[in-house]
Amino acid sequence: MKSFNFKKLSLSQQFLLISMGVISLILIGVSIYMINTSINAKVNQLQVMANGQSAAVIEKIDRNFYERFGDVQAFAFNKLATEMASTDTVTFESQQFINTMISYYVLYDLMMVCDINGKVVAANTVDKAGKMVKTDFIISKNFSNDEWFRACISGTGPEGGAWYSDFMENKEVSTVYGHTGWGMAFAAPIRNNNGKTVGVWYNFANWDDVTVGIRKETEAAIRQSQPGAFVLVTNAENQVIDSDDAKMTLSNTASLEGLTNGAEFEYNSRKINLDNYIVGGKKGTGAYIYKGNNWNALTFIPRTKFSLGHLFDNLTGFLSVILLVLIGIGFMFNKVASSVSKDINSLKTDIEYLSKVEVADTNVENEIGEITNAIKLLAKRMGDTTHFAKQIGEGNFDTDYVALSEKDVLGRALVTMRDNLQKIKEEEKSRAWATEGATKFGEILRNQSDLAKLGDEIIINLVKYINANQGGIFIVNDDNQNDIHLNLLSSYAWEKKNSLRKELILAKVW
Repeated sequence: MKSFNFKKLSLSQQFLLISMGVISLILIGVSIYMINTSINAKVNQLQVMANGQSAAVIEKIDRNFYERFGDVQAFAFNKLATEMASTDTVTFESQQFINTMISYYVLYDLMMVCDINGKVVAANTVDKAGKMVKTDFIISKNFSNDEWFRACISGTGPEGGAWYSDFMENKEVSTVYGHTGWGMAFAAPIRNNNGKTVGVWYNFANWDDVTVGIRKETEAAIRQSQPGAFVLVTNAENQVIDSDDAKMTLSNTASLEGLTNGAEFEYNSRKINLDNYIVGGKKGTGAYIYKGNNWNALTFIPRTKFSLGHLFDNLTGFLSVILLVLIGIGFMFNKVASSVSKDINSLKTDIEYLSKVEVADTNVENEIGEITNAIKLLAKRMGDTTHFAKQIGEGNFDTDYVALSEKDVLGRALVTMRDNLQKIKEEEKSRAWATEGATKFGEILRNQSDLAKLGDEIIINLVKYINANQGGIFIVNDDNQNDIHLNLLSSYAWEKKNSLRKELILAKVW
């Protein structure tokens, strides 16, 4: 088989191959840049999603425990609690109150009332489903040496009005229900009308109800668009305290700083290699007066969604345009090369003739000058094209490029390519902004049931999110059909909110 010899090709064939090669390299370079940009955009989008989901989980957990923090104080404030702790007796009404709270709140496994000496006076006798449970072995048990009891009866009591634990196991709960007894404990002092502490109310929140449910809800939502994603919750020492894999609880540690590329751990009987995941994290900071336990939420999203094959599938249209451009350019250059080859051959004949025949210098200079100028112009244009493509490759989409004419297919194709890349960049930025906003306001809508607080949360976050100066939310008041008007529900950034007009009269539309 004869080897390929470029020098033996005709001038038109050489010109065609060189031109097609240069143009192909330019288009391939731009394509590689576009693919790389798409990958980075998807990585950034998933990173924002992972961080957002982690924040949503830990913030919801902290808000949940803030409510439990308030529950125990409300129960301890009840006059029935004061009577039980003061008299060491439990009436039918008192026992009904405890059992009703267990059934109504459906988050607690155990409620106890202790007197000032730490002796248990009363405990729930039903579970959250209203079924009878045996808690009589707890009655008269003494907890005077336990941290929660001592914190509630000493001095002014615990900070914020209630004591709370970290993730823990409760032996009494484990005995009553026959499971691990995992959860969180809350305790608050019981005081009489004179403000004197007469006992302590103790609640133990079920782990599945207050934390596991939040994590599972988030996982289910994110897996709709990102199959294989999962969430871990860790304590301040980075020990896993909640995971879909129960074997990890208190057996594994995980921190955002320690999750480096290449690291591996076992999850649901399979190896998780962090090279294959985007990881986002958020540390809890508590909620309101509840300061929290500095827990962390970590969200893991697989990278499989942006493999090269997947990206090329999404770039089919773009690659088709490139192919058509190459075919068009090939046809055009073939015509040009044939014409140029013919002219050069003619010029060669003239040069050979001129080498033998004397002619006027003016004619020779004019002919060569025109060819030289044409070559210089072509070289300059190729330089402009290369510079333009390089600028696109470096992300400078504002670079201008003026096509030679309507027939400048390459120039117009590069300009179109630049515009498409700019559009993709802007769309990715817009989608990331919309995704972050949807996550933020979705969480506000899900987690706030009070209309006034919901209005405040929405208008504060909306004004900040869209960088507005101020804003307000009005609701239609049509209680009186003869006086339909708008009532101000919430406002933000007014100098004097109280002086703001809170009603706007609506004209009737007949």
